[in-house]
Amino acid sequence: MITSKTSKSIVLVLVALLAVPVAVAMVKPSAHRTPKPRFSIHGKARRLLYPAGAPVGIAVKLHNPSRVPIVVTAVRISLRARGLRRGCTFRITQAKIPERGVKVRPRRTVTLPAQHAKAPTIRMAGSGNQDRCKGLKLQFRYTGRAHS
Repeated sequence: MITSKTSKSIVLVLVALLAVPVAVAMVKPSAHRTPKPRFSIHGKARRLLYPAGAPVGIAVKLHNPSRVPIVVTAVRISLRARGLRRGCTFRITQAKIPERGVKVRPRRTVTLPAQHAKAPTIRMAGSGNQDRCKGLKLQFRYTGRAHS
């Protein structure tokens, strides 16, 4: 089983609209005796976020750089913000991975939604003046599990 926690900082810029968050995570194998292949998780919102707008899908890409197929059984995204100000709130709905997992062939990438898995979403909560969100640095943290 592969497990890991990684993070990457991103910056949101608010100029009438909030820019699309992008994050990349490399998932490393756990400290088991048998080395397991690595896989990476990349995410990008499919469109811009608006205050109190509809949830925006995050196109999560699961990449398998190894020579053996893997099955991703879990993907979790958390959001942390440095300097988060009152009234500037984001909500994430987690990806839904089926019990059988998501198969990723060797040296290939699968983008969620796929294989009955649902992509996560992000939503900017609140309404009114969102100037306090300008220049806010958000940090996505991806965790994932897979087996070969």
